[in-house]
Amino acid sequence: MTVLKIDNLWKYATQKKPIIKNINLEVSQGEILAVIGPNGAGKTTLLKSISSLHKIDEGTIDFNGLNFKNDREEILNKLGVIIENPCFYNHLTAQKNLLVFSRMKKEKASEELINKLLLHFKLNKYKKRKFSKYSLGMKQRLALVEIMLNDPQILILDEPTNGLDPKGVVEFRIYLNHLATEKRKSIIIASHDLSEIEKICDSYIFLSEGENITTRKIKKSDTITMIELENINTFLEILVEADIDYIYNPKVKSTVFVLNATEKKIKNILSQINEENSNLMFMGNDLEALYLKINQYE
Repeated sequence: MTVLKIDNLWKYATQKKPIIKNINLEVSQGEILAVIGPNGAGKTTLLKSISSLHKIDEGTIDFNGLNFKNDREEILNKLGVIIENPCFYNHLTAQKNLLVFSRMKKEKASEELINKLLLHFKLNKYKKRKFSKYSLGMKQRLALVEIMLNDPQILILDEPTNGLDPKGVVEFRIYLNHLATEKRKSIIIASHDLSEIEKICDSYIFLSEGENITTRKIKKSDTITMIELENINTFLEILVEADIDYIYNPKVKSTVFVLNATEKKIKNILSQINEENSNLMFMGNDLEALYLKINQYE
């Protein structure tokens, strides 16, 4: 079931300078999707747009039949959002902060639930410590507790493992997988930690200068072949006609990454445009290597 559908999403910094360009995306129930890209690619802006922290300029965002124009309160109650630094009252304890934020929810969380979540994220011993005395990792874990108070259907997380120690990262990964597989929560993550993305996520997209440079979401099961050639535009046209998906970053003008096409099929297309001597490289499942190749001129 599709829980989030984005059509033709545009966001402008100025009238002539788009920072999000024509994003089309669907997220299914129980899916963990990663948004990947270099600094300034538009990852945080996209997440803020989905969360209604930014007003979009063009396009639509649909939450299983709901939209922010008509159903804002209902949608916000279904979202759990952590973007940039966790924001709490420095002078209050963790427990009091959660009680305050709980009152802002549509349904106030019980003290029993708060204590259960604090225990799960190993903050129960520190619940009476002021937020100002928390380490970065503890603040991040407290933010995770806060967004779970209203049992959200969709989690939107920007660099969620920042400040977590290695053990905390592993525990966080296990918890997200539990939410997706057992609770059927949908999760969107923006992160530079590619090794964790590989372990956590079912699918991912690449952003470059606000544009999704993948023709569809990439899955772990996809086979990817990198091709270096001169006649790139004609090659891309043939891929579209043949309904073959690909990744293409215009900044890397001579390189395209083809999904799930056999070597024989690729060579046949190359022969049609007299590019038989083009370089082909099978990328395997190494997300870091793929990222570096896609963004080699960033």
